[in-house]
Amino acid sequence: MRIAITIIILSFITGCASITKESRWIDAGDNPAQLLVYRDAGGHSKAMAANFGSSQHYIVDIMEKEFIDILLPPGEEIFKTAGDGSTGGTFKITLSPNTKTCLKIEPNPAQWAAVAIPILLAVIPAYNVNEVECPSEDYLASFKRLSIEL
Repeated sequence: MRIAITIIILSFITGCASITKESRWIDAGDNPAQLLVYRDAGGHSKAMAANFGSSQHYIVDIMEKEFIDILLPPGEEIFKTAGDGSTGGTFKITLSPNTKTCLKIEPNPAQWAAVAIPILLAVIPAYNVNEVECPSEDYLASFKRLSIEL
């Protein structure tokens, strides 16, 4: 009985965890790198925003069919993403000057295990981030462009 109560309490705590978001980003400087981050429709996390940001700060919540296009300083960068109530994941990439890099946020299929065992929300990231070929402007025409205040 104690184990069941402990699991319920831990599931509640991890499910209610919030993510601190800050709308700060460093100056892109001369010869910036362009980063496009988008999220398609579909998947098991339709109603949950994907929190996306640098290794220090989440800067934007991305829902399905939304994207953000930002300029950053070139170089190696670690990005992170998470869903409210789940653990976050990281993604390391090297951004090149005057080059567009595209990242796609997708629901992590391993999250289905949390349906049966809610405590897994604390250890399985809600989203995966993958570098992909950049989508066409026509493809993104039906998406909502997000902006951040720098």
